[in-house]
Amino acid sequence: MSIPLNDFEKYIGETILSRGLSYFENGRVNEPDEITRGVYETTVEGSENYTVRLTLNKGMITQYSCDCPYDMGPVCKHIAAFMFYLQRVESGTDDIMSPKKTFTKGKKQKSSKKKTIAEQVDDLLTQIPHEELKNFIRAQSEKDSTLRNIFLTSFAYLNANESKSFYVKQLRSIVRSAAERDGFISLHGTGKVSAAVSEYLSAAQKHIEHANLLSAVYICSSVMEEMVDVLAYCDDSNGDIGGCFENALEILQDLSEEILPEEIRIMLFEYFIDAYKKGIYSNWGWHLDVLSIAAHLISNESEAETILSLLENSQLSEYQQENALRIKLHIVRKTKGDEEAEKLIDMNLSYPSFRHDAITKAMDAKNYERAIELAQEGIRKDSKDKPGLATDWKERLLDIAVAQNDKSKIIEYSRELYLKGFSHKRDHYQLLKDNIEKDEWFTFVEQMIEDLIAAKHWRAHELMASIFIKEKWWPRLMKMVSEYPELHYIETYEQYLAQDFPKEIADLYAKGVVKFLGENAGRNHYKTACRYLKKMKTLGATEDVIQIISNLKKKYPQRKALHEELSKV
Repeated sequence: MSIPLNDFEKYIGETILSRGLSYFENGRVNEPDEITRGVYETTVEGSENYTVRLTLNKGMITQYSCDCPYDMGPVCKHIAAFMFYLQRVESGTDDIMSPKKTFTKGKKQKSSKKKTIAEQVDDLLTQIPHEELKNFIRAQSEKDSTLRNIFLTSFAYLNANESKSFYVKQLRSIVRSAAERDGFISLHGTGKVSAAVSEYLSAAQKHIEHANLLSAVYICSSVMEEMVDVLAYCDDSNGDIGGCFENALEILQDLSEEILPEEIRIMLFEYFIDAYKKGIYSNWGWHLDVLSIAAHLISNESEAETILSLLENSQLSEYQQENALRIKLHIVRKTKGDEEAEKLIDMNLSYPSFRHDAITKAMDAKNYERAIELAQEGIRKDSKDKPGLATDWKERLLDIAVAQNDKSKIIEYSRELYLKGFSHKRDHYQLLKDNIEKDEWFTFVEQMIEDLIAAKHWRAHELMASIFIKEKWWPRLMKMVSEYPELHYIETYEQYLAQDFPKEIADLYAKGVVKFLGENAGRNHYKTACRYLKKMKTLGATEDVIQIISNLKKKYPQRKALHEELSKV
């Protein structure tokens, strides 16, 4: 998920945000390095020193990571602290920066633009004598096992004796180094394993780019086998180890869809068939995945029959049966043609993906009557026990109506889906607006609002707010926010209302903060309240904030932590 740097606070939980702010204000964020353009790395001092990396692109944080063991969400306090750091740098408010900051951005950089780490490395590589560079790598490889392993992995294709066991040995060494005395790998340890294994997968990608396919296959198959073993004795709450497995599998899947040298194709096909027969990945949900990849590698009837026979003799759950049929469908289409594949689809309409295929096929043939029949049959079948699927079939009816340019049906289905709050697949509201006459639009919208209120839908206020925003009906949005003055609710819609109603929004924050502190105690809650007081100041209500702070100190004289946080406002 991309996050705007100048407004990242809205995307992070209160607890993490307040802890990150505290770390930033206490100078725990060290001056960062710009690794490549827009990629920043720093060390944040906590119980240990943790490395944080953020990627910035046009004011948006597009990637972020930290090597700390935090596993309760995507953003830890160290990442939040670094976000505060970069936000202040971007805004140029150096007076509130950590004492450790000498980092510069924007206009300050233009006169003396600091080179990134990558650029500095490139400069040195053009200057270092070849023999000196060789001696350096040789010396460092002797004492740094991480560098040694990555170096050997990156250039293993030049070794005539390269084998899979070479990579297995290195991966097992990584795993052992992260294990505790009892052999178990903690959450922090899995993060370290993941980081190291990711370097191998990056090397595999580079091998593919340079046509060193055998090396890539060795690396990825080794990673898959070793990581699936690690899953049995590690805490993988963050999904780091599983992620390594899936990344390796994805690399081989992408490779299987390319035109490969015959020896590599056969090697991969036999590997996946053997893995399926042995059930190497059967305990972790990847059992059928390997057979699916093998299906992309078939080149003759014998290989196709091998997979079909394995599917026929496997004990599978209902969910797995659908996936198995998808594999069979791919094989049938590849070996027997589209006509036989369509017969298989029609025989298995009880499976959602097959019904979707059948609807799409009918629409492509402009057989809309058949497409409608299939969608309506799906609604009747799934309305009671699988309402989510029934909604999917309603969406397909809308697809058909759009294809037919049937305005009445487009309006009917879009309205129903919008009022139910199912707008995640397409913009039903805009679809309605595009198909209703302008002179009828506002009457139509008002009726939808009345229906939302009458239905007491759990998302009624959110949907109404969405309407007010789309129509730019700011007074009505302001009125609705005033009727539900919860702090998080006010904050959600502040961006739309602050320009026209700064005083009203500030007043709502003021009442909300007083109410919030009357119901909550503890430093984290105090930091949350103070964050809203700071928002009031940006809305021009500084005098009100001063008065509120004075009143709160009098009202809660024993809350020392509150007084400390209020003094920072």
